[in-house]
Order: sequence, then C-alpha cells, then structure tokens
Amino acid sequence: MATDGKEPVRTSGLAVASFILSILPTCAGQLVAIALGIAALVSIDKDREHVKGGGFAMAGLFLSVMWLIAGLATAVVVGIMLTTEGHGQAGPGGGTQPPAPAVGGGEENIQPPSSPGRTPASRRKVVLKVEADSWVQKGPYNIAAAVGKRLGEAGVKVVQPESPDPDGIVLVEYAEEQGREYASMFGFGGSIGSGTSVGCTVTVLEAATAEVVCRFEIRGNTPSQVSSSGGLHEEAIKAFEQQQGFRLLGFLVAAALKDEAAMPALAPLLEDGATRDTVLAIVKNAGYEPKSPVERAAYAVAGGDLDECESIGPPAAGALVKHLEGMDHSQCDGVLRVVQVLAAVDPASARARAAELLEQYSSGNWYVSDDDEKDKVMVGLLEILGKVGDKSSLGAVAKHRGDERSAVADAAKSADSSIRARLGTR
Repeated sequence: MATDGKEPVRTSGLAVASFILSILPTCAGQLVAIALGIAALVSIDKDREHVKGGGFAMAGLFLSVMWLIAGLATAVVVGIMLTTEGHGQAGPGGGTQPPAPAVGGGEENIQPPSSPGRTPASRRKVVLKVEADSWVQKGPYNIAAAVGKRLGEAGVKVVQPESPDPDGIVLVEYAEEQGREYASMFGFGGSIGSGTSVGCTVTVLEAATAEVVCRFEIRGNTPSQVSSSGGLHEEAIKAFEQQQGFRLLGFLVAAALKDEAAMPALAPLLEDGATRDTVLAIVKNAGYEPKSPVERAAYAVAGGDLDECESIGPPAAGALVKHLEGMDHSQCDGVLRVVQVLAAVDPASARARAAELLEQYSSGNWYVSDDDEKDKVMVGLLEILGKVGDKSSLGAVAKHRGDERSAVADAAKSADSSIRARLGTR
C-alpha cells in the first residue's frame, strides 16, 4: 500500500495522564500531574508536527495547581483554628490565660464573674467544686467560670468552703474525650484532627446533710458538619453551651435547693428528655405548685396528665403542640390522644396538626410496624378533622375517600360530610 511518507499525528500520553491525575483529589496525584504536564509540554514543543495534546497538559497543570492552593489554604486555616484557644480568659495585653482548672483534673472553688446591675439578688449560697479533664493539649474548656456565670444568672452566690451556712454544694465533673476523625476539604492532607465528646455531670447536695438532692448530665459533641469559623474542639464546646440543661443550669441548682423563684424558669427543660425527669423530681421534692395556666400545662404534659390539660383549656395548646412535635410517632395511641385533647382546647391548632399527621402517616414518611395501628390512628385523625375541620381540611380528607382500606375510606367520607354540613355546602 502506498503512503505519503509522513508519520501519523498522535496525542501525548503524558498530557492525557496529567489531565486525568489532576482530577483526583489527592496531594500526591496533583504533584505527579504537574510533573507529567511539564514533561508533556516539553515533548510537544520538540515535535509539534507529530505530537499534540497541549490543551490536556495545560488543563492538567492548571487544575493541579488550583487543587494544591485550595488544599494548602484549607490546611492553614484549620491549623490556625485548632491551635487557637477560643475559650481562654483574657489576660493583660489581650493575651489568653490557660483555662481553669488545668489538664489532669483537680478541684477548685470558683467565684462567679460579677455582673453589676444584671445579676439578681442572691437567694441561695453554694460551694462550687469542679473537676475537669481533657484530651486536648491546651486543656479543657473553662467550665468552672462558665458554671459560676450560670449560677449567678439565677441569683445563686458561690462562696468559699469555710463560709458559714451555705445552702448547698455543687459538684461538677467535666470531661472532654477524643471523638472521631475529621477529614479536610476534598481529602487534602488527610485528617485535620479529631472531634471532641463533652460530658458534664452536675450533682447538687444539701450542705447540712450532704444528701444528694439532684443529679443531671449535659452532653455535647463536635457536629458532623463543622463550621469554617471554628475548630473541632470549639465546635464541640458550642454544641455543649447550646444545651438547654447548660443554659438553665443555675436555675436547676436554685430550684433543687428549693428556691421557689427559680421554678418557673424550668418549664423549657420539660421538653427535653434529658432533663424532664430531673425537673419533675425537683418540683415534687420542693412541693412546688405551678402558678400560671401555661406553666401548669407544661408540667401536666410532661407528667402525662392530659386530662389536666383539657381542664386548663386554650393556654395548654402550646405545651401540647411542642409535646406532639417531640413524640415518637410510632406510638399511635399516644399521638392520637394528644391531638384529641388539642382539638378540645384549640380546634384551629388541632385542625392543622391533624392534617399534617394524616399526610405523614399515609405517605409512609413515618414507619409504623403494625398496619392495624396505622389504620387506627388515620381513622382517628379523620374523625378529629370531621369535628374541627374547615374548608382548608377538605383537601386532606378527600385524598382518603377512595382509600383501599375500608375503615379509612369510610372515615374520610364521614369527615367530608361533617365538614360540608358545617359549611353549608355539598
């Protein structure tokens, strides 16, 4: 076969390899891609008539350099965040002082920071003893100062052990343990460090008898998604500080020492399963009777006394709605009972919640292992809509008029008829 004597034009394998490696998010891959890209450009320049692929080589070089810059920037930022002591106390000249107590535990009696004009008059006096430990080199979060501040917010004064007639003793056991490993953005540089798991146990004793009157735990962890504005340890501390039990710690201690003025502040803790039983025990031990209808409702819901909520009336609606939002929706009887009581005290709220719940159960978003239980709760919700539903409820009801489950379909038809009868429509 005759040929024109020219060599065929080919694409540089080095250029293609450089481009492929530049896509892979690994530091070693980017370095190799840069080397191959440079070699490819050199070989192409020597024989432009027969070798092409300059575009692949240039793209490989550009992407590799960009990946390396991004990885280096990420590593620098994370390194700064992990070495910055965001929770130390300000020292002279704007520096930081090591958190107290020091690494390895120990015990301290701490005076809370003063807040003239903001801290309520002290009603209880306590001796504060703190033990703290951390796996991080810079030491633990300054839990002693933080607890002192929370106590001060509730009007609890921290005194020295030799002070006469303290009301109680507050023991704080605080520990920061190493959590799971976190990878840097795009996998550059491997791990950026470990998260932190925070655990804090607070024990309140009566000073005269050394009898334990209250014990509760507060926990926090580095979240799965870490903000770029803080390090792994700092993010765990933020999560810990955001816990309701920590934010209202001073009021828990004051209430445990039978300071009646602190009791109303505990209502939000009734919504948290981690502190609910503690609050109920404190209230029972103190013989406290909630004052306002809203407060009474909060305690009634937490204690499972839904009949009391019904007797309270409309002020109980908020507590019932919050309780409903936090319930295990596979407990169909419990859910249905709460909505029934809500319908009695606030039909508008019940109407909206019943329609939402009906949609969730029917769509399968909430798993219920027992089909009979699922049918039962759906029938019950339709019956509630039949009693309190309005024009806005007709759409939710209509979806189930042709349900393959006869009980659900019949309940939907009945609810539709009841609503239309109230509206005077057909």
